[in-house]
Amino acid sequence: MIVCEIAVPTRDSFEPSWVMEQSDQIRLAEALDVLGTDDFHMPLALGVHSLRRQLDSWRVSLVAVDGVAADQLPVGPHGLPELSWEAERAPERGRVLAAAGLTGHVHENTTLAELHVVVAREHRRRGVGRLLLQAAEQVAAGRGCTTLQCWTDHPQVPGEQGSGRQPTLSPPTGFGTIALDDPATAFALAHGYALEQCERHSVCPLPGDDDVLEQLWNQSLPHAEGYQLRTIVDELPEELLEPFAAMMRHFTEEMPSAGLDSEPEDWTPQRVRRAEEARRATGVRSLTTVAMDLASGAMAASTNITTDPAHDEVCYQQHTVVDAGHRGHRLGLLTKIKNHRAVGEHFRQRRRLHTWNAGENRWMLAINDQLGFVAGVTEGAWQKRL
Repeated sequence: MIVCEIAVPTRDSFEPSWVMEQSDQIRLAEALDVLGTDDFHMPLALGVHSLRRQLDSWRVSLVAVDGVAADQLPVGPHGLPELSWEAERAPERGRVLAAAGLTGHVHENTTLAELHVVVAREHRRRGVGRLLLQAAEQVAAGRGCTTLQCWTDHPQVPGEQGSGRQPTLSPPTGFGTIALDDPATAFALAHGYALEQCERHSVCPLPGDDDVLEQLWNQSLPHAEGYQLRTIVDELPEELLEPFAAMMRHFTEEMPSAGLDSEPEDWTPQRVRRAEEARRATGVRSLTTVAMDLASGAMAASTNITTDPAHDEVCYQQHTVVDAGHRGHRLGLLTKIKNHRAVGEHFRQRRRLHTWNAGENRWMLAINDQLGFVAGVTEGAWQKRL
């Protein structure tokens, strides 16, 4: 067995190699095993664009393979044997045992990288995951990273703090619980990662209960006098770029991060446009609802939903943020209701809306519960300082 890095693809579209196909199969099997659905499985073909255009972040993909000789492969930029997702550049067929992805940052949080490792079920408990993790950590360290973070999905433990019938683990925040004997928990703890936060994954059936949404809207609207709500499909108009960038900076300042290392992100109008271009290139559609203060012209709140190009019935709730100076007017709830309804207007085939929230973000969780979101899995946020 050897650990290899994936070469940056030479073009956006190509015939996939066995490396890409088998890596996809492993990632899909993990999603089905842990989550019971393929909703969160993003085919690697949709990640080619971001792998080729690393502007605001960098990405490295690794695989553990069998049946391939290291001395027959070129050496990649991180000193590992190099394989390709492209069929015409791949060697004779081998076998992918595990896959890993690393994502780092260019403008801020430059000493931080996010990591995900998945091992094929039939190859677990053989040291494959350990060797792949060690290689990923070495790549991250070689790029100047001193902190690694990763996220793991877990079935809900009965009762908020566990039922007492099985050993559990909670983060220092006190919100959220995962099973101590879960394989992902055991793997993270065995390799020096600490559980810093739990997030609640929730899903809302679409189009939702319009009677409930109408009641919430009517109850909340009188509190928002002096504000105007506006929904934008896909790209923002020029006049909203700077206010929206400011809201994104505010969002990254206010986002609950518990003990996770995190610096606010310096969003600019140019960065917003680059994010829009990346979505457009991969077939992602977007709905953004903003609340504008009529007196000052300032953007007071913003929320965003994106579609999933790999699943016709799925979409994702992204950020929701209310400027600190405009809180108390139910703008978070109102913008989400309007954006929620916009999904039914513009993307009628969508049937499920997924979101994730920190366990300590009780304000947003309360809003989501009102809108009809139901708790799904618990996501553990882990951190290790190298």
